[in-house]
Amino acid sequence: MPKKIVSMLLTLLLLINFAIPFMALADDGVTVSGGEEPLVYSIEGNDITNALQNAFNYCNENIGPEYTITVPEGRYSVHYTLLVSDNTTLDLTNVVLVDDSYTGSSNIFITKSGVAAYEGTKNFKVIGGELTYVEGYTGVSCLVRMAHANNISFIGTSFTDNNESHHIELAACKDVTFEGCKFLNMTGSLSKTSGEALQIDILDEDTHFALMPEYDGTMNKNITVNNCEFSNLLRGVGTQSSFAGMYHDNIKITNCTFNNISSTAIACTNFINSTISGNKITNCGEGINFYMMKSESTLSKMCIVEGKGSINKNCNSVITNNNISVIRTSDASVASPIYIYGANITKDKNVSFPTGNYYVSNIRVTGNIMNSADCGIRMYDVRNSTFSGNKINGKTTNSGIYVDADSNSNTIKSNTVVGFENGINIKNKSDSNAVSSNNVSSQKKNGILVQEGCKSNSLSSNTISSVKNNGILVDRAKSTAVNSNKISKPTNHGVCLLEAEITTLNKNTISSAGANGIYLDAKTTIKELSSNNISSSKTNGVSAYGLINKISSNTFKSNQWGIYFAPKAKATIYNNTYTSNKKGSCYCAGSKNSYKFSNLGKPSPSLSQKSKTVTIKWKKVSNATGYEIYRATSKSGSYSKLATVSSKTLSYKNKSLKKGKTYYYKVRAVRKMNSVTSYSPYSAIKSIKIK
Repeated sequence: MPKKIVSMLLTLLLLINFAIPFMALADDGVTVSGGEEPLVYSIEGNDITNALQNAFNYCNENIGPEYTITVPEGRYSVHYTLLVSDNTTLDLTNVVLVDDSYTGSSNIFITKSGVAAYEGTKNFKVIGGELTYVEGYTGVSCLVRMAHANNISFIGTSFTDNNESHHIELAACKDVTFEGCKFLNMTGSLSKTSGEALQIDILDEDTHFALMPEYDGTMNKNITVNNCEFSNLLRGVGTQSSFAGMYHDNIKITNCTFNNISSTAIACTNFINSTISGNKITNCGEGINFYMMKSESTLSKMCIVEGKGSINKNCNSVITNNNISVIRTSDASVASPIYIYGANITKDKNVSFPTGNYYVSNIRVTGNIMNSADCGIRMYDVRNSTFSGNKINGKTTNSGIYVDADSNSNTIKSNTVVGFENGINIKNKSDSNAVSSNNVSSQKKNGILVQEGCKSNSLSSNTISSVKNNGILVDRAKSTAVNSNKISKPTNHGVCLLEAEITTLNKNTISSAGANGIYLDAKTTIKELSSNNISSSKTNGVSAYGLINKISSNTFKSNQWGIYFAPKAKATIYNNTYTSNKKGSCYCAGSKNSYKFSNLGKPSPSLSQKSKTVTIKWKKVSNATGYEIYRATSKSGSYSKLATVSSKTLSYKNKSLKKGKTYYYKVRAVRKMNSVTSYSPYSAIKSIKIK
């Protein structure tokens, strides 16, 4: 080639290099592709700050195509916060970006500010890479900060080594995905930070997320965190701050692992239409917290947006198929695998936001496996929700399922609860809960406990075994139904009732109680106690000190007494089955006289007629103190009691009957002992036509 031509080419290259100093070979710089020609921005040593920001600026200034920014493999320093671009994929495969600004308030990436709603940065994706802080960093900022952004993704990215703040903060964002990311290593103290590695936040100019306007109350929507790892952190993922009556919508935290989290793995504050599923939580101070209102000690920190917000009546959220193991740590006030909290904010709280009941409604907690150092599932002011199919194990002095503070109309079914103080504990005005088909065993005190101030709770078809006190304890609660439960080997009573009001206590099977099958104190009332099977109690099948309106069709086997009535007990008793009870069938203790008794025999009446009078006769029934005579005008009709006669009277005349009409009669024997009345079965029905 002629020397002149070579000289001209060299001159041209020098001019190009002078005019465009940021251009470099693809292998040496940050490459932007997607436009007409790839652009390459040179990296200054290991400082990638200017090169990467220039690439973002180019993508923002040349709106149109979707760009890909590729960073060559390596470890690079970032000296100031980088504003990311729209419609961009950032490929950080095998790249480490280190924030080494030491300013204490810098980020590696930030989205646009000064925008409203979801109108900020949009369509930005990061693939791979690691974002971290320089060793010795002592600031309180975060690696990535996003607000008012739309359609943001991080795929396989690691966020590591922060001091006392979050790895990522996002607020007022929509359609954000974290897939296969890692959030690792955070030191510091929760006294200085709320500490979530991935914080799903709110925008409040004075309190939270400063310097990212507009502060228009936009909430997060459609946030997905899937298959991510959270390890060695203060907190994992979630939300601490909240606007009263405003909610994050469709938050999904699924298939993630959380390990060695000193406080809460997942904190959900004001989430609706959300799913927390398939996560594995190990060695954490707390598992999953779900709040519709802040706790009373933090109400002063609640935020408001003037003119916005209303109390949500339907969370429509699911916590399912998580495997949770919690331990006691200094950063966890309540070491519960699942903690659900709502609260009634009354005027006396003197809050700056609207008062009312911010309860949790329609949350479904199903199929979770839990190992707890405190409670298993703890709920406050939770309503119309379902807790089913969970397996809860503990070695603690608290409760497996703890139902507190106006938690009403919930379904608690088919859970397995092992090794707590109380298996299921209902208290503090928690009403109308259906507790059914649970398997409760090896509790240090009671299998199921219903406490003072609670009413209309139903306990049915539960299996309770090997508890150290009572199978079921109802303590000063009202209108409780206890039906079809299977209770075996309680150290004390099968069912213990203290100042309780029981509607039905039917069809329970109680075996091998250390004391009584059923015990009720002097202030307890039971409307109906029927069809129970009570066997092998060390004391009595039933020990009654209070009032039982109806005792019928029960089976008592191998107890001391089948039924024992204390001197002031009141009851009405019908036929029951008594087999091999050591002292006898029934005993009625009195201040003057006491009685042993069993079932009364059934009378066998006969009828005769003279004129318009029917005479009913029967033979004496042993131990009867009287007889009742009933009549109806059809065999299956309504029978009216004609009379009660003494034990010495064995006939009754029914006069002034109508000629040509058929009358139907039955008789039963009665025995009255102190305040206990016992009835025989009704006799066979007899009929006669008046001639």
